[in-house]
Amino acid sequence: MQAATYRYKGNGGRFYRIFTVAEIREKMALKNTEYPLFADLKRRVIEPAITQINDHTDLKVIDVEYIKSGRSFDEVKITAEPKNQRQLVINEDSEPKKQKKPTAPESTPEYQEVASTIIDQLVKIGVSESTAKKWLDKFGEDRIKQNLAYSLAKQKEGKVKTSLTGYLAKSIEENWGQGFEDVAKKSIDPQKKAESEAYKKEREAEEKSKREREERARIFDIFTTQSESMQDVILDAVESKIETKSLLEFLQKDRKKGDFKAFQGKSSIKFREVMQENGLI
Repeated sequence: MQAATYRYKGNGGRFYRIFTVAEIREKMALKNTEYPLFADLKRRVIEPAITQINDHTDLKVIDVEYIKSGRSFDEVKITAEPKNQRQLVINEDSEPKKQKKPTAPESTPEYQEVASTIIDQLVKIGVSESTAKKWLDKFGEDRIKQNLAYSLAKQKEGKVKTSLTGYLAKSIEENWGQGFEDVAKKSIDPQKKAESEAYKKEREAEEKSKREREERARIFDIFTTQSESMQDVILDAVESKIETKSLLEFLQKDRKKGDFKAFQGKSSIKFREVMQENGLI
């Protein structure tokens, strides 16, 4: 079985891979005689490997799921995500903030931190430090931030025909960028919502599949505890419910080989019905 890789859309690059235990042994170059017990394999091989990934790669393992088939662990699902991800910061306020001047006195750390950030941004595009400070005192943090974002967006669209600093000065004076962040947010939200819904459906499908695997494993464990005579009664009853000739032939072959797990896998719904009819589940 080849390991499958899946990426969760709209979730910052998160993905998972499912490995069989045989694949893990092969990738770690383990002999069949090494760590025959899964508990030892998990403690001495898998968990140290996860620690190495977290400490020495650009990935962070956020979840490890050990998947059972019957009474033994057959697969390991590893979910990871990049450690350093770019994130788009969007103003989540439902209403536009009122434009206001900084209320903190210039001597306070809060004011100095805000002023330093905005001034640095303005200086970076060519505004002098003294002019940047003057604008901050006159127009306030929010108005400058909105109009700076607006001006940069217009420059990217090729609509700024003069110097960027001159365009920004007019934008701030006339407040062209008022509400710009809210418009940008609305244009992004539908895509974000669609990606979130797709991720939610993927997770729901995954959880459903997990519950079905666990339920089949539980039913099979109960089946294996029954006497041979009772097992024969159950298998006979399942075969009697099968209407497709080709499927019945497959089931009979599995039964003849004693591969009752494969028998259950091919007839899981009927198998469950028969177990219920006999009061076993």
